[in-house]
Amino acid sequence: MSEERDLIKKRGSFKGRLTAFVTFLDSLKDKVLSSCDVSELQLRMGKMESLYEQYDEVQLRLECIADDIKVHNSERTEFESLYYKALSRAQTILNDSNKDDKSMESCKSTLASIHKPVKLPTIQLPKFSGSYCNWLEFRDTFTSLIHNNDEIDEVNKFHYLRASLEGPAAVIIKSIEFSSSNYSVAWSLLLDRFDNKRLLAQNHVSALYHIDAVTKESSVALKGLIDQLNKDLRALESLGEPVKHWDTFLIYHVTQKIDHRTYREWEEFKGRIDKESSITFDMFMQFLRTRADLIENLERLRTNNNSQTAGRSNPRIKSMLANQSNNSSSIETAPQVNKSILGINNVTSHVGKTCRVKMSSLDDSFNYDLHCLVLPFITSEVPSREININNFDLPSNITLADPKFYKPGDVDLLIGADLFWKLLVSQKLELGNGKPILYKTHLGWIVSGPILTNDLKCNFCKDVSHDHKYVSSFDLPEQRLCEKEPSILGDSFKKETHCCQSLVSRDLPASVDLGITPHEPDKLLGLG
Repeated sequence: MSEERDLIKKRGSFKGRLTAFVTFLDSLKDKVLSSCDVSELQLRMGKMESLYEQYDEVQLRLECIADDIKVHNSERTEFESLYYKALSRAQTILNDSNKDDKSMESCKSTLASIHKPVKLPTIQLPKFSGSYCNWLEFRDTFTSLIHNNDEIDEVNKFHYLRASLEGPAAVIIKSIEFSSSNYSVAWSLLLDRFDNKRLLAQNHVSALYHIDAVTKESSVALKGLIDQLNKDLRALESLGEPVKHWDTFLIYHVTQKIDHRTYREWEEFKGRIDKESSITFDMFMQFLRTRADLIENLERLRTNNNSQTAGRSNPRIKSMLANQSNNSSSIETAPQVNKSILGINNVTSHVGKTCRVKMSSLDDSFNYDLHCLVLPFITSEVPSREININNFDLPSNITLADPKFYKPGDVDLLIGADLFWKLLVSQKLELGNGKPILYKTHLGWIVSGPILTNDLKCNFCKDVSHDHKYVSSFDLPEQRLCEKEPSILGDSFKKETHCCQSLVSRDLPASVDLGITPHEPDKLLGLG
């Protein structure tokens, strides 16, 4: 009997360990298992497997020595039922945990693929030349990309700032020593100069007042007008101006800038609106956008029709550059291409190619067809050297035909006087004494006139020696210099000629510019 009691105690100990395992499983219910929880569960399951072997051995000995085996059989049934249910629960919990881990890994992989950085196109930094109308756009773009970027150090920010400025704006920070500490100084100078709310508002109002008129029906010109209006009005609104209350004024002002057919369409559009209803500027802008789209569709249809007709009737149009070989001595009258152009000092240039050029303004409001002769080059760079425009005080609300007119550049096209006078518009701006004059053209404003300079330059003669020999003397007779205008060139010109001869009477290197100042520059054609 003592042996049976010892075995029953061992069996009770096994049942207690099984109950503790079940309690542990209950603690894992509705819990997100950590890696430690999973490891502990796996260890406990391993112990439960050896526990059953020990229990089975004790239970079997009890069944062998017991008088009433039914009692022990019911104990076995109860234990095994609890044991297998516990293991089943443990395995289920473990499987669910593995599924969650795989799902989490999948989510991480998906998120990684979603958030994988994509190489975006390079953003070009805006250029700023000193126009108040472009300041807000430049300031906001540069601030977001460079100024507020903590990953860019101060030195590189200064590099970017200098690279973004040109013309008068670049001069403001030109004298500042290049260093990391001076970047904030340069940026502050620009803000002090251009971040003036009052001046910005005045310049945008001026731009609205002087907005280019649409002289003929053109989708490009009309869309350009819309874009300019949106730009200036949004800038004024950001500056705190009550733009929303300017409807009547804006509608009247802009209707004076549109072509006649668009104006007529607008009047008909207004006639279909109840007289008691107010017409807003937003309604007018929507009308202009619809009108521009209509004109663009008509222009595209017209272009397609013309292309098809031209392709059937005259296939030679496809070749705009013609090589011809008929001789000609007169460039004005001969239709052939092999020509000789007689220029300054009886220098002859031979031309073997022609081309037809269609010249148009940026907004396509002005177009002109040209028949041109093709030459390797027309003349040397114009101007011959860079001009200092800091004291010109160019208005900021005008559009120059060539914004970089002050820098030497190649001449691509030489036009005749007939086209030149057609380009001019009856409007000019005088910048002051000793400064050039601005003339408005269909291509934009051009700059022309005298420029005061301390440099002296002789334009009478420029000798370029191909073998790099020296020019030993200046032997041109006076009558050769003035034979074309004997009545205009007087004693003052002869003095200048004598001065020029005396300056070059000694040996000088090739390609030398000699400076004298003519007394009557307005009467000497071609002398500067």
